[in-house]
Amino acid sequence: MTASEFCAINNIEDFNKYQLKKGEILKVANVSNAEEIKKEEVNRNVENIKKEIEQNKYIDYQVKDGDTVLGIAFSHGMSASEFCSVNNIEDFNKYQLRKGQILKVANTSNISKEEVTTDNIEKIEEIKEPINNYTEYKVKTEILFTV
Repeated sequence: MTASEFCAINNIEDFNKYQLKKGEILKVANVSNAEEIKKEEVNRNVENIKKEIEQNKYIDYQVKDGDTVLGIAFSHGMSASEFCSVNNIEDFNKYQLRKGQILKVANTSNISKEEVTTDNIEKIEEIKEPINNYTEYKVKTEILFTV
């Protein structure tokens, strides 16, 4: 638990000026399962991001004159196998496109899977709701920094 977290959960504005009182009850991190809860929160946030990516990964594309399977796939940042898989095309060499046909293509305007990295997990941690996992501590004669 950082000093700023400690001050925030105990409504201490300036720890340099704060005077502890004997018998005062302060909240401190419950370290026995704090790491486990933190990992669960991060995993849950990462999973939610991945689901959102999957839901918005593909958009509709209307086939135009002169389009080819590979041309459509590559122009939307997709491999031939991904494009064929998404559109249930068994063999792109034999597949006949029809003008006006609607196919699924990568939604390149949205976040890509590669953008969900361990670096971004730290950003997720910063914006998530604080974990309310605190234990009360009764002040004896210690100073604030030893808590």
